[in-house]
Amino acid sequence: MLVLLASLLAGDFGAQAVVPDLVPSLYAPFGISETAREEIPPDLLGLYREVAASAPCAIPWPVLAGIADTATDHGRVQNAERRPNGSLYPMIVGPPLDGQGGRRLVADTDGGRWDDDVVWDRALGLFQFIPATWSAYAGDGNGDGVRDPQNVWDEAVAAANHLCDEGADDPATVADAVTVYYATDHFVPDVLSAALRYITPGRPPTNRADTIGVVTVGEGGGLVLVRDVTDPTEAATVGSPGDRPVIGDWDGDGDDDIGVARFIEGVNALVLGPGDAPESELVVVGQPGDVTMAADWDGDGTDEAAVFRSFNGQGRFLRFDGAGEALGPVDFGQRGDQPLVGDWDGDGTDEPAVYRAATGDETGWFLRADGQGNQLGTPIAAGRPGDQAVVGDWDGDGIDTLGLQRPRRPDGTEPVFVSYDRDGAADGTPQILPVDGIVVAGRAPAVEVPAEVPEVAPEGTEALVATAGVEFFGVRSGPDGVLLRLWRVNGIIVEEGIVSNVAAMVAAAGAEGINLTAWGWRSHEQQIELRRQNCANVFDAPASSCRPPTAIPGTSRHEVGRALDVHVDGQAISASSPVFAWLRDHAADFGLFNLPSESWHWSDTGG
Repeated sequence: MLVLLASLLAGDFGAQAVVPDLVPSLYAPFGISETAREEIPPDLLGLYREVAASAPCAIPWPVLAGIADTATDHGRVQNAERRPNGSLYPMIVGPPLDGQGGRRLVADTDGGRWDDDVVWDRALGLFQFIPATWSAYAGDGNGDGVRDPQNVWDEAVAAANHLCDEGADDPATVADAVTVYYATDHFVPDVLSAALRYITPGRPPTNRADTIGVVTVGEGGGLVLVRDVTDPTEAATVGSPGDRPVIGDWDGDGDDDIGVARFIEGVNALVLGPGDAPESELVVVGQPGDVTMAADWDGDGTDEAAVFRSFNGQGRFLRFDGAGEALGPVDFGQRGDQPLVGDWDGDGTDEPAVYRAATGDETGWFLRADGQGNQLGTPIAAGRPGDQAVVGDWDGDGIDTLGLQRPRRPDGTEPVFVSYDRDGAADGTPQILPVDGIVVAGRAPAVEVPAEVPEVAPEGTEALVATAGVEFFGVRSGPDGVLLRLWRVNGIIVEEGIVSNVAAMVAAAGAEGINLTAWGWRSHEQQIELRRQNCANVFDAPASSCRPPTAIPGTSRHEVGRALDVHVDGQAISASSPVFAWLRDHAADFGLFNLPSESWHWSDTGG
């Protein structure tokens, strides 16, 4: 059996008592204890959390931390230090496993490659792998293409994989997993005792997922924050003409509020609070040309100011405390980058990042840094020309990742927001934005959301209710107060009169490998808002005068639930799309026809 052996480098490990009944609390909601923040270096606390979150099993991060504490006091032994890429210097190497002093007898297995000993094996690194076990579990946690047992990221990934293989994701078998990990049960009490010190049992994590809003310009030139992108009427006016929005937690209450960046008498200022409100506080930061941001630089739960400026063609983040006093600069990025800040490792403090926008046929790049400006991990390729980056914690795990706002395009494609996971993979379906503007992200005040009571389908519609993939959406008012009975098919909301046709068309397309998705019914109010965005005159100008063409409110087939705007991943289809080709050949069989000037628009009349 391949095993890992602690080298006893971290000092005296007398067995500590562990109450078995407490072990399950590692697998229930918990908070990070003050002991954890005091004992564990901040960068390693973030490392343990991130590696555990991406492990192949649901291993609690405190188990990883308990191993590292027991093996090497979190890498503090032998005066080791961590380089920016996670490598230990000098290396942590245990005594020879020569059978002396209670040590196991393990003859050399690596030819001295990892431990510089051609006679005996020695335990290595933060987690004290022996070379044979490292050969089986070697990881590349920092993505540099090298698997190094003296790199804390690589070794943490290997340790998580090894523990997962042995059952560390289950409170009933975690002790067995630690026993196999060490090839002895002697260290089980120490590991689990440390793990339990690092949590506050029964208290759920403080992290809440971020939500997005859209900031537009109001009629008076001030900013209008649309708090809920699913309901454009939930809006508030803040700031003055020329302001830029800045989102932050100014008072440490766990909720983010909108502030504004404003140019005042030759300097940049960050106005904390809703613009011109009497309680707003002004912090003077930066100079003309700077980009103003907010970030929690010290992990106290309150955001402070920052600016980004180009310095000799390179990017420089200038940080400030709550009183506007300058902290040390962090150099990262280059001229023209979009500056960002976020918590990349879950340690509660923010670090810099930049988004390098796409040009031509190239993709965009998202690059993250630590607090000293050293690049973290590998750059993430994402985005198209025109995309703007937004950072947020989209799943509430305490780690911020990338989001991209894709603006409205000339072909009529609606603006969308796409979130990404920590590896740069798109996370779910693009979210349609109801209005144009600047997307912002933050923690909205927690509210109790009443359970949604589904509307009951009308009598006489039992056949539709029984149709696979069809569900009743509800009764809504159409133009001139006409009541519409609306149904949903594959996410497409249409009026009852064409729902069977649409359901049959979706099924036929699916049989040929096409997932037919579209935007269907649009309320009268949504049509008015769309005209405001696209047309100089909301109610009188012809549709052809709008960019893109948009029907006059009250005349759109969308408003009566009898039109579809077909899209793929949030992008309206073009005439060259395979989906368009399929619709051209088959849609008429289901009573739907194309509007020649708009390849994506299909309705019961073709208008």
